[in-house]
Amino acid sequence: MRRTSLAMADKFRDIVARIGAVFREQRKIDAQRALQRYHHLLAQPGDIALERNHSGQQARGCFRKCPRI
Repeated sequence: MRRTSLAMADKFRDIVARIGAVFREQRKIDAQRALQRYHHLLAQPGDIALERNHSGQQARGCFRKCPRI
């Protein structure tokens, strides 16, 4: 009976280890997606000002070209 419970405990530990590995892998994927999505927030301060000016120019151009509703 002791061997059966040791074998079951080993299987349980294996399952828990696999689940933990899956969670860690998913967390890694989510972190990479977040970096890709918000990379502009991690830019240098000088770069952000240039991006804001560029984005503002694009937005103003769109408003001029877009028809009013």
